[in-house]
Amino acid sequence: MASCPKCRATVDESARFCLKCGAPAQAGVRARPGRWSVTDLAARKTAKYIAAARTSVMVVAVLSALGAWLFSDAVDHLEARHMLTGPSLDDLIDQTERALADAAEGDRISTLRVIARIQWGIVAAYVGLWFWLRRNPFAASVTAAAIFVVVELAAALVHPPKLGMLLLLKLLILAGLVNGVAAGLMLRKVEAHERADA
Repeated sequence: MASCPKCRATVDESARFCLKCGAPAQAGVRARPGRWSVTDLAARKTAKYIAAARTSVMVVAVLSALGAWLFSDAVDHLEARHMLTGPSLDDLIDQTERALADAAEGDRISTLRVIARIQWGIVAAYVGLWFWLRRNPFAASVTAAAIFVVVELAAALVHPPKLGMLLLLKLLILAGLVNGVAAGLMLRKVEAHERADA
């Protein structure tokens, strides 16, 4: 058994391409579509799908980071405004109504702070999944797709118009994650077939 020069995975001596990353397994191997074996085609297709899944995961991580930063910034601005706008003597609102308004504003700030922390946690999860996709594409893709769907459904439950926002981008991300799941399944089948042949 040889090892892949790119990802160091073990590859069969006769394999032209690595099943994990799709890189040429032998020096001087050039892509000649007419002469590829089924295993070579599976390796190239798997590598392409895994790359699409990793791109989707990184796009979600970047967009989540942007959202987390915006939420954090909104919390800071609301908190600063809340601290600066205390009760005024000219205000005709009685003390009880002012206390209720302050409590509601404080609850809003607390809620936004929690949302920002959750968003940063999602960013960390997607960055971890991006790395995990190299080692275990199937499990990482399934996990990324599940997190993506749950977060989007939760956001739609809280704010229903959000489901339709950026729908094309969400569908493209989901397609990339589904391709990662398919690549992981294909890779598992090829590895099981190789173990059975050995």
